Amino acid sequence: MQQHPQDIKERFAALEQRIQRFVELHNSLKSSCQSLVAENRRLILELEEERNKTKRLDEGYRNLKDQEMTVTRQQVDRISLRINELVSEIDKNIKLIEV
Repeated sequence: MQQHPQDIKERFAALEQRIQRFVELHNSLKSSCQSLVAENRRLILELEEERNKTKRLDEGYRNLKDQEMTVTRQQVDRISLRINELVSEIDKNIKLIEV
């Protein structure tokens, strides 16, 4: 079973073409992989930036709520003080009227 040199050349050429195609596919996949890795890195950085932004916004919101609570307490204290002053003034006037 000896093969013709032409058959061997054809098979070798076909094998060489297949190998070349595999090399091309490998290079294409390698390039795609590098692009995906770069995109993944970019997305990771973007995600980290968004997390930091969210953290800063949360801290700002908490600070704002704390300030609002402080201002509200101060307003309530001032109103309570004013009510006490008015009640005292009313009591004094009632005592003056009774005399």
